[in-house]
Amino acid sequence: MDKEKNTCDIKYGPLHSIENINAHYYCVLLSNDILQRGNDNEGLLGFLEEDIKELHKKSADNICVYCLKGYATLKCCYKKCRKIFHLPCGIQNNSMSQFYGSFNNFCSLHKPIQKIPQKYYKSIGKILCSICYSSIKFDNSNKFDNVLWAPCCKKTWYHKFCIQKLANSAGYLFKCAICNDSGKFKQWMLRFGVFIPKRDASWELVPNAYEELLFKYNKCDADVCKCPDGREKDVESTIWQIILCNTCGSQGIHVNCGRLKFSDPEWQCNICAKILNKNNDDYSKKNISLSSNDFSKNIPSSSKLSKNKRGKRKHSTEVEVLVCDKKQKIDYNSSIVIKCLNNKEDFQESNSNKEEALL
Repeated sequence: MDKEKNTCDIKYGPLHSIENINAHYYCVLLSNDILQRGNDNEGLLGFLEEDIKELHKKSADNICVYCLKGYATLKCCYKKCRKIFHLPCGIQNNSMSQFYGSFNNFCSLHKPIQKIPQKYYKSIGKILCSICYSSIKFDNSNKFDNVLWAPCCKKTWYHKFCIQKLANSAGYLFKCAICNDSGKFKQWMLRFGVFIPKRDASWELVPNAYEELLFKYNKCDADVCKCPDGREKDVESTIWQIILCNTCGSQGIHVNCGRLKFSDPEWQCNICAKILNKNNDDYSKKNISLSSNDFSKNIPSSSKLSKNKRGKRKHSTEVEVLVCDKKQKIDYNSSIVIKCLNNKEDFQESNSNKEEALL
């Protein structure tokens, strides 16, 4: 019974009772012949009692196109369509309603259709809902009934029921469960019939949910605490003041125990120090300048020079090598010694004329 009630709340909104009238919130919200004239704390979230009763009377003769019973209050907004239906009947027959702007209702023939490139649903194998991880099946109509595609990360799919549960829980924090996009994702979901409540997330409404954040860590974590009153003694502006780690804030130490500077005490715990030092070491290793050996590798040795069939070198005596990030043509008939010292480009060239060139 509870499971059934939760399902109804997700599909049709919470059930409210006003005197002898029971109404789901979405059924009233999406009705065409009622206005929200009250404040949120009046009637049914702004819909006044007398207006709901009036709507009930007016809709008595409105026959639902699906169940053929009266009191249908939703009308397809397409101008030439005259279909009227109950919200539950419409959902069962793939109708769609939008929860923004004019709160339009659409029958299954006139509702907006998600335009999705075929490569995102035909070229891949089994597709799973990214919330419940059960399979998603497509029919040949490509209308994607009760299935929603995420335009942000392209390859993510959801059951509409699952995404509505997420929206009810997340409220203002509603976003894609995979890539965390909120802008494009919200607009798409609103357009294709997801109700996003304007309220805080359910996990933020739990009483004292973040109570532990109000407590400050208050313990000296030195290997040997020198305070005579114990590790939890904390007296501000004294040598027994506990200073928290300036990186994580989850460990502390007395000014005296850590031998900190009294006028401006700062401290970093061992765990954070090791992590930061490791990151700095890794960064410095990546930025070490090339040694002279690295440059010499760019110069071909005489043993590796190409030869023709007679064992003689080719006519061209010039080769182009990369030296200190500059392309330089050199004659391999000359003996060349290249050195790179102190990040300066000092090159010595010894040939028959003993010419020296500084590049």
